[in-house]
Amino acid sequence: MKNKIIKTILSILLLSVSPILVLAGFGTLYILFQMIRGFSFPDGLDSFINFINSLVPYFSYLTSIPIIMVLFMILIKYKNKLFVGFTTIS
Repeated sequence: MKNKIIKTILSILLLSVSPILVLAGFGTLYILFQMIRGFSFPDGLDSFINFINSLVPYFSYLTSIPIIMVLFMILIKYKNKLFVGFTTIS
């Protein structure tokens, strides 16, 4: 019982932290790419901030992606239980 509770709490934490980690990784790569192209670190950081600000109108769509992933994982996990009634042949 404790194992399931801990696993659920860790899953929720992973879902809440993972977009931040992905954004941090993407930001690091983006700034490094800008520095390779010859920009200074502050210029690369400003460019990344401007890129993030350009995504503001799409945040409602981007935040729905983790929800869709969770629903898809639940559907895969309980596929047999959900569709048992639909698979019977009369």
